[in-house]
Amino acid sequence: MSVKESAMGDSAYLTQINPIPFTCHHLLPRRKKLALVVEGGGMRGIFSAGVLDSFHELDFDPFDLYFGVSAGSLNLSSHLAGQYQRNYRVMMYSATSNEFISGWNYLRGGHYVDLDWLASKCIELHPLDKQGAMKHLKDNDKKFTVVCTNLDSGEPNYYRPNGHNLLKILTGSCCIPLLYRNPVYIAGERVIDGGIGDPIPAKKAYIDGATDIIVIRTREKQYRELENSMEKKFGSFYYRQYPGLQQSIRNLANTYNDSIEFIENPPQALNIFQIAPQHQLKTNLITTDPEMLENDYQLGRRLGKEFVYDYLQYSKPDQFSKSLDGRICNRLEPEFNKKHLNTALKQRHSMIPG
Repeated sequence: MSVKESAMGDSAYLTQINPIPFTCHHLLPRRKKLALVVEGGGMRGIFSAGVLDSFHELDFDPFDLYFGVSAGSLNLSSHLAGQYQRNYRVMMYSATSNEFISGWNYLRGGHYVDLDWLASKCIELHPLDKQGAMKHLKDNDKKFTVVCTNLDSGEPNYYRPNGHNLLKILTGSCCIPLLYRNPVYIAGERVIDGGIGDPIPAKKAYIDGATDIIVIRTREKQYRELENSMEKKFGSFYYRQYPGLQQSIRNLANTYNDSIEFIENPPQALNIFQIAPQHQLKTNLITTDPEMLENDYQLGRRLGKEFVYDYLQYSKPDQFSKSLDGRICNRLEPEFNKKHLNTALKQRHSMIPG
């Protein structure tokens, strides 16, 4: 395994894993297909919003498949619609309202995280270009998958939304247990937060044909879920009438950590790259402090830009011409000038095999 770290403090982890065998079926030759997987995490999603906005700034969108979970699906929807900084505006100017996140509302029988209020505010102030997102997918033969968790079985449900059901599916994927009281009905099934059933669907991306996967995480690379946390114990008790979901909550640490194991030890011929903060983000699930949100958004933008530069030079060295080099450098922030970047790249790529 090779991990390349930034010379500028935090790191965008560009990780290529030494492959290990999987099954005979998956050893067959595959057409190269690139997937983007975006983890959820509530307000920590401001980090992945920054990463995706940096991709937009650099016209970096080589992906065939997109997989979003919870807040990650919201960020991907704006990205697919080409709505630069939409999720930044939503999180900075609407999601920080005490109408959205409120313990007082919860005590009065409402939602701690009121997705209905936020949805109406987004329609009013930050409308999502649903048709634009669907057109982008159709015109470029791309696929977008949103992960929800089935309330009755506890298993993940994978949806390919259209312009009519996109908002409902996104809401279902974001129904954080305990904090939003009601499940969402989709095609007759009750669903909640996708982070329970499949928090980082890299394995699903592989099953769907991906040969290369880029994962945007909202947790630091070394993070692992702990078993028997108070949140899991309380969630398991709260959903005791749903034995399948109850079991999934109890197994959440194993599910999450198994996803990380797959990312770090993928099947043969599968390349997985991660963009992750080196340290714990300042934001958490329900942060509303604008300064903390701004900090993590700018961190995401910076690490996203570093990653694009790394990825293009590493994956396509023969195409990384002086013109491409100049195009990327010119679009980076002024402090990341070509000389500075080249110096950083030499340090970050010192472990890449020739």
